[in-house]
Amino acid sequence: MSPARAFAPTILICTAATVLVAQPPKGTSRRDPGGPPVDPWRLPSGSAGSSLKGVVLAGPPPNADDPCSPPDGSPMYRRVHGVTQVVDGRVLRQLSATGKTRQPDVPPTPDDRDLATLWRIVICAKGESPTASARVVSIAQAGNGALWAMLDPHDNPGEQPASQALKAEDAAPILDAWPTYEGGFTTAPIATPIVAGMPKPYIASRFQLDKSGLGERFTRGRTPNIDGMDRLLRLEQMHLRLPRGYSPREPAGLLIWVDASDRGEPPSCLFEASDAANIAIVGIDNCGNTRPIANRYQLILDAVATAKRRCHLDDRRIYISGLSGGGRVSSILTACFPDVFTGAVPIVGLSHYEPVDLPGRGMVPPAFAKPQERLVSLLKRRRIAPVTGARDFNQGEIQAAATAMRGEGLQVKSFEALDLGHELPKPALFAEALNWVDEPYRKVRRAEIEKADRALQAVLAKIGDRTSLNDADREALMRVTEIAPWSVPAWTAVERLDQPSPK
Repeated sequence: MSPARAFAPTILICTAATVLVAQPPKGTSRRDPGGPPVDPWRLPSGSAGSSLKGVVLAGPPPNADDPCSPPDGSPMYRRVHGVTQVVDGRVLRQLSATGKTRQPDVPPTPDDRDLATLWRIVICAKGESPTASARVVSIAQAGNGALWAMLDPHDNPGEQPASQALKAEDAAPILDAWPTYEGGFTTAPIATPIVAGMPKPYIASRFQLDKSGLGERFTRGRTPNIDGMDRLLRLEQMHLRLPRGYSPREPAGLLIWVDASDRGEPPSCLFEASDAANIAIVGIDNCGNTRPIANRYQLILDAVATAKRRCHLDDRRIYISGLSGGGRVSSILTACFPDVFTGAVPIVGLSHYEPVDLPGRGMVPPAFAKPQERLVSLLKRRRIAPVTGARDFNQGEIQAAATAMRGEGLQVKSFEALDLGHELPKPALFAEALNWVDEPYRKVRRAEIEKADRALQAVLAKIGDRTSLNDADREALMRVTEIAPWSVPAWTAVERLDQPSPK
């Protein structure tokens, strides 16, 4: 299959990032010529500012006539109707305050190459007409990961274009709480999965592995002895395989694949298990053992950020696996970023933050420093399933490391086969390991859905033959969407809420 033909289905299911292609009119810029920078926020002060709110859109406004009147309801209900978040004036002011003042090292406008819109915020003020209140400020990300607030004339007719660099470390605590999936929910389920190139531009993770970032996560605050990352995302290539039956109506899990070679396409031995568990797989070209380690780690984190934009994923199921050196990387990143990765299947390679004693062979030094206590506490809730075999020359080290990790209170279970060498496992063995990693999620999700179904049946029985819903009915149906969002009972509740009442 040609790359072009393989590429199209992926665009339909997992959306490409919105690219800011609108440019300032010729002869103008996003600032006043010769004057101070134009504030893209332009928030009112005084009593007018006390009634501010922001409607964060996932697409066109659900109410084009009055975008400042989003639907009331649960996060799922609002998201189904095109609204990612609704924030008050306090949050808007906090976000605007993260803007950088004009400094010599801050350009007046971002580099438009690879510039992607992350969120569009409709800024509303009580008492204004719908047209006046519908000023739209976009939060965009440049290819180097820098964040910008932008006022574009295409969204704001008659307004002067403006842009402002944001301090990522200050904006992150606000933006991290906002859902990231930017697609819709009407696409038909995947019938024939394929591995295809993931659409660009790619999204930079909020975790930036410069010297400071490496020190914080890998050396417990000490200065690392390796260079920080210097990746340029436009030059990278990621691959995506969606599971058979995937539909954005039901969030999938994610498995990041890390090969030891420069080949990024995930291997077929992963497909059977990922299809059965509804897990998407992402691999990255030129992310093998020869890639500078900081860039390798950074690309993996960027792949997670990109996949969460393109596909509807459940954050509780972000897993990582890899072969040999890639297996070691999967165990290292799970330990250092348990707030990103919720499980790992390292294949014929495993690393630990403590020395590992190999009888007759000496000590294997730790691959990284023990993470901070808050991260170790979270790591103890993750499952790590190393895969090895009797013919794998790393088997002894993997067994010893797994024992040491269990001694630290970590959930580690080895999966072995007599005939497995230093190679990929058979599909059945990989499925066994992945299923063990995924088991806690399945148990929790099953309980959520059962509870939501009971709540749904109770409210439907109460409604009976009535065609109109009262406030109590709507509240009870909305509660179903909160108990188990994106489940079959939740979608049934949404459909009942949206049924028009007879006139």
